[in-house]
Amino acid sequence: MERLEGLGIPTFPLINLWDGEDELVPALRETAAELGFREPIVGNLFRDGGDALVPQLDAFADAVNAEGVPEQAVSLKGKSLREKIEWVCENAYGVPADRVVKKDGFDESLASAQRLASDAGIAFDDLALVAVKSPATMTDNDSAPADERTVTLKKVEVHAGAGLVHVNLTTSLTTPMPKIV
Repeated sequence: MERLEGLGIPTFPLINLWDGEDELVPALRETAAELGFREPIVGNLFRDGGDALVPQLDAFADAVNAEGVPEQAVSLKGKSLREKIEWVCENAYGVPADRVVKKDGFDESLASAQRLASDAGIAFDDLALVAVKSPATMTDNDSAPADERTVTLKKVEVHAGAGLVHVNLTTSLTTPMPKIV
């Protein structure tokens, strides 16, 4: 969050609680305040669904509208997928481009995603990037020394209706986000 805020990108902690963790909310809010983060968006998405987050999204919308889109994010439009991923890895995860590696099969999933976008009449490089990672780590191994950390590109999927390309950086199972607005 500190890296993204330093780039002028408004960020909010999103805390997805599990059953029995509601009592942790005051301490989490206090920690966020001590670290200088914005007020966290907190909810138990499994129990309460995305609708539980809606009342908390006004501050997010206000921050985005007030601060606008930073130059750095705007400059990514039209860049290749690899350039976008490398920018995210460097600026959000602290992993330089030379340590962004591909898993076997990544190129095939990329080619399929590009064909799907083309067949839908969409410019692939204009799609917004969603980088999906494990909730437990920012890189392949956060316990490795900073100068040895890597990020592995695993799979690409196009969500043409949403206007985005989804790049999986984790071996964790992924699920779609609930509709919240």
